Amino acid sequence: MVSNSIYMLMDLLIAGCGVYVICNYLSMYRSKSVKSSVLFPKGFQADQCKDVSGFLKYIGIRQIAFGLASLASGGFSLYQDYTGTASVGAYLITLAVFLIFAAWYSIAMKKAMQRFW
Repeated sequence: MVSNSIYMLMDLLIAGCGVYVICNYLSMYRSKSVKSSVLFPKGFQADQCKDVSGFLKYIGIRQIAFGLASLASGGFSLYQDYTGTASVGAYLITLAVFLIFAAWYSIAMKKAMQRFW
């Protein structure tokens, strides 16, 4: 893979997604309130949460896991791009890790919506 490819941009976005999700969780944890910037499905309002502490407890570990997986996947892929050690197989594995955690987090958020709204 070429080190100046479009893949670097995608890897940067994945790593940035991880940073955003972790920072968002830390902000919610500190303020003990649900932020509207969480990736909610359309039609849900953050201020209508029935049990804020329950929601934070339920989604917290999942949000941290998704953020760390995104950060690790994007960071490892960026490292591969910059050092020129990227192979197609390794890149696809790191991308698959991100997509699996993204799907898992999406399912967890949907369950949280049903449970706490």
